[in-house]
Formats: sequence, structure tokens, C-alpha cells
Amino acid sequence: MVEQQLARVDLNLLVSLSVLLKYRNVSRAADALFLSQSAMSRTLNRLRDLFDDPLFHRTATGILPTDKALQLEAMLPDLLEHLNQFVQKDEFNPALCESHFSISLPAVMGYTNILPLYQTIMEQAPNVSFSELPAQENPLPMLESGQLDFALSIKRDLPSSFLGTPLGTVDVVIIARKGHPLAEQSHVTLEQCAKYPFAELMVGNENTRDFRGPSEELMQRFNVKRRVQFRSTQASNLIKVLQNSNSIMPCVKGLLQDPLVNKICTPIFQFDLPKDVKIQFMLIEHRRSENSLDHQWFREHLLKRISTFINFH
Repeated sequence: MVEQQLARVDLNLLVSLSVLLKYRNVSRAADALFLSQSAMSRTLNRLRDLFDDPLFHRTATGILPTDKALQLEAMLPDLLEHLNQFVQKDEFNPALCESHFSISLPAVMGYTNILPLYQTIMEQAPNVSFSELPAQENPLPMLESGQLDFALSIKRDLPSSFLGTPLGTVDVVIIARKGHPLAEQSHVTLEQCAKYPFAELMVGNENTRDFRGPSEELMQRFNVKRRVQFRSTQASNLIKVLQNSNSIMPCVKGLLQDPLVNKICTPIFQFDLPKDVKIQFMLIEHRRSENSLDHQWFREHLLKRISTFINFH
């Protein structure tokens, strides 16, 4: 096997051979490699053993390569260049990147963040493509299979094959259309909110009967029951429902940064929660991409964009 044969070869010897062929002089080759002349002579003896050939003959001015050494000299530049490319650190140029990235975000975050993220990515890397998928109740299988590269999710424990970056918390509010009866009041309680139908974000793959999302847990924490009249994975549909009804919706406060949402809706109630019980988010990815330069680049822009939504710690 090739591997077994190469396992017995010190590849550093090839570098020494290249320098000896370049200078045709043992002393000058030793100086170039910062070796003593005796160490260089020992290296030459190892080369002779490796190739079973004298390789060089001494002359009054230096060393003269044998036919075998000249054959090796013709092959060495390409070989060393390939080895150098193999071990050198990669350089990433966004303009040349043609990668595809798939991300999963809660719909209300995607509604406000996807377009600015897309514009930034396309400006720097016009050949890149990416897909946005709805937030998953459990994104780990899709991350493991490669269907997802990044998932923004509620903080959770992860197996060792995944990398989780804790991000921080979000401020949660309840919003309604401008002109809603509760929007006209100076002070609104959660109990008053519960008298109106709720529209809520639905997480992908959840069991709509049994799944307890963040809204459910928040309402239970305050011991208030609400009636959910409409659920969707699409933030645009939720906003349309709010615009054309008296339904109200719990969401991250950052959604109101979107000009259209801010024009249609207004916050009517903000949850006042201790830091330790606020909804905490994390960015999850599979460790296979941890050292991928294109993934690191995309990840940096994704984190920068969603920082407008999240209170980073």
C-alpha cells in the first residue's frame, strides 16, 4: 500500500533534497535550512539510503547531481507545491464562494432579518445561495443530516457532535393592530389581553395538540389562560390577521423594527420577567462545519444581523 510505503519516509528529506539541488553545495544548503554542515551531511546520507543512489558526487566547487538526482529534480517542484497547498491554511474570498447555506429561524425573526442578511451576503458573495426554513421544534436531525447548516433555537442541552453558541434573551411583548380597543388604553393587564383571541407562531414539526411553546409557558407562568384562534408558520399571515381582526399576538419586541409591522401594529403589553426565566436563544450547528471558513464567514454575518433582536450577554 502507498500509505505503508510513505509511512517509512520522512517528507522533510524532500525539502532538503530540493535545497541541495538548488545550491549544489552542502554548506550553502545547510545555511539555507539553518542546519550545521554535519547535520546536512547526515541528511544527505539518509537521502542516499532512501533512493539507493549516491545522488551527488563531490567536486572542487560543490556537488554534482547524478542522473537519478536530476530525475528527482524535475519532479520535486510540482510535488512540493502540492504538499504546500495540502498543508497551508486556506484563505477565504467571499467573492469566489459558491456555497449554499440553509438556516432555520423563528418566523418573526426571519420576517425582519432575512432581507437585510440577504442583501449583505449578495453584496459580498454574489455566487452564494441560501435557504430559510421554518424554526424546528427539534432541529438536530436536520443539522446532522446536512439539511440545515444553522438553527436559531431556544437554549437546550446538546450532544457532543453539535456546537451551541449561547446568544442571550429576547424581550417579549404582545402586539395588536393600531386602533385595537386595547391600544387605546394607557395601561393593559395580561388578564385583559386574555379576553381577546390570540394569533401565534407555529414551530415546524411540532404537535399542535401537545407542544408547549414559549407563549404557552409564559401564560402559564402568569396563571392566565388564552384562546388561540389562529396559528401559522408564516409571520406575514400572522400580521395580516392582526391587521384585519381584534386578534393579538405575543412576539419578540424586535419584530416592531420592521417598518411595515411598525406601521400596522403597536405593543400593548410587555412581559416583565427576571433574567433567569427569560426566553434564551442559541445558535446551533454541527461540528463538522466548525472549521469551515465559508461557514465561519456566513455565521459572523448571521450573528451580527440577529443581534438586533437579541439581548446578547
